[in-house]
Amino acid sequence: MSASPASSRSIPYALGAELAAAPAAFVAAACTGSVALLAVALQATAASAGLGLLQWSRHAADRSAAAARQAWAGVAAVLLYGMGGLAALYEGAHKLGQPEQMEAPWIALGALLFALPALAAALWRCLRERGEIAAEAGRRLWTWRLILGQLLASCAGLLLALAAVALAGVGENPLFDALGGLALGPLLIGTAIGCGAELASAARSERIEPRLREAIAAWLAGDPAVAGLERLVVMRIDGLLVVAAELRWRLAAAVERPQAALRIETALKAAFGQVDAVYLAGDVDEAATAAADAADTAPSR
Repeated sequence: MSASPASSRSIPYALGAELAAAPAAFVAAACTGSVALLAVALQATAASAGLGLLQWSRHAADRSAAAARQAWAGVAAVLLYGMGGLAALYEGAHKLGQPEQMEAPWIALGALLFALPALAAALWRCLRERGEIAAEAGRRLWTWRLILGQLLASCAGLLLALAAVALAGVGENPLFDALGGLALGPLLIGTAIGCGAELASAARSERIEPRLREAIAAWLAGDPAVAGLERLVVMRIDGLLVVAAELRWRLAAAVERPQAALRIETALKAAFGQVDAVYLAGDVDEAATAAADAADTAPSR
């Protein structure tokens, strides 16, 4: 569930844009009483929390810690987007029932126009890195999709709020602002559902079936050059299935072990088509090698 270097480079741009949008929208919402702007502020806050945790995962000490932090980023996004969507629906319905004229709509428009270029630039940067991710991993990674989805939702939310605020200000009709809040509610809830689906998909793709690990272990142990299996790790790294094994070799001659390792690597990839990379290490099992030598030199009867 780890992020690739390319997808990680998108995070600071997206995080910076969302951190700029959140306080601007909160201040403007407090000054104008705009429900649409409040929804935008909640959306930017949810995105900032999730992206902040993704940024934090880049500094983890190991891959397991990074994966845990990335999972928490997805969970935080689901919870905050969901609660933000419910709050936007509530505030929109409340204003629809008790309409109040928005004050100083130019402040609201200024805040939205301030945030939109930053989010558009972050989205453009994220889209540019799609090719780099494909070159690195051969498939789209879940962190990139999570960042892209949140940026698309943020831009859509800003445009919806901009239209609602402009119509409410020009027509002096608070109904449009209330409708903007009601429209942003489902957008936030839909974003929460999308983040949850992406998180679940990533968890399924990262999971290694125990039967697969057992089958690989049995296959390695059955090779004639292998005396025993000390340690086996089967895991996904950036979407690639990697097998790392520490073996006890039967071969005493140092020149024979690299040839045996290459043969095993090729045969293992052929036997298990989903395996992308194989790393083999280990020492010679002297007892097994001595027994094999004794069997070869023993006189036949």
